[in-house]
Amino acid sequence: MPLFPSTFKVRRSTFNVRILILLTTPAWSLTPPKTLTLPQSTDWTHAIPNGNPRLAWLLLDQPAHTHLRGHLHADLHPPITNGPFLQPASLHSLTEQEALKSLRQTVATFRGKPDTATQLHLEWLGTAPEWRTTTLHLASGRTVSTFRTGTTTITRTLVTDPTSGAAYLHLLADHPGALSFRATLTTPANTPTLIEDRRQLTRSLTQNPETEARAWILPFESDVETSGTSILLRGEGEALIILNFGPKTGPESPTAAFKNLTQRHDPGQPHPNPAKLWHGILASLPTWPTPSPENP
Repeated sequence: MPLFPSTFKVRRSTFNVRILILLTTPAWSLTPPKTLTLPQSTDWTHAIPNGNPRLAWLLLDQPAHTHLRGHLHADLHPPITNGPFLQPASLHSLTEQEALKSLRQTVATFRGKPDTATQLHLEWLGTAPEWRTTTLHLASGRTVSTFRTGTTTITRTLVTDPTSGAAYLHLLADHPGALSFRATLTTPANTPTLIEDRRQLTRSLTQNPETEARAWILPFESDVETSGTSILLRGEGEALIILNFGPKTGPESPTAAFKNLTQRHDPGQPHPNPAKLWHGILASLPTWPTPSPENP
């Protein structure tokens, strides 16, 4: 008579197989997630920091209004030389609560400094959508917010350029013609906002005419219209907005940065294709190394 019943042999065999599967599972498949789920931005204290070594950005993305505020590091006291929006991948080693606390500490640096900020304001036209999710992708620093109105999902994605400092805001609706907004540009300077080439808002940063902020409103299919010192976009399915500021001329100027962007992703075109620009921007974002058993 066998020492163990046959039924136990089967269970023991199954148990051994399970142990073998667990021990041979590569360690890299058990790594923590590479994204951080953020709460809804209800006010500036819950805004999302983003940026690069040249410019510091703060995003307040609400259903009816989207605000993108930018600062020169020299205008912040103390200047931010490190932080989650400069090295968002550093949050990967933290718990979710620790990561959110780190983000809030960075946002606190911006408090009380709107007088030094360049700000792009999008007023969403029509029925305000319902906020669904906001996710920070730690490798690239990409922030993605989703909204819902009726059967339409709207995705708003923010990334920044580590070289030029520019902020790129991509807007996408999964139903045609669902994007409609008014774009307005403000700076600390008591100077007028000008509209160039129908699709550009420009304004001096200060009373010094050698500095400027510039925003490009680039719909993928339709065209824009002007209204006073604002640009209107009605009935679009996808759009790219580029915001930058700095000296009016020279290699760090917004126009030089835009020219470099178009030369990389849609060269030789007087009116570059915003789809090519956006896909080129995404392709240039940093990503996590492809995991492998040898390089977990």
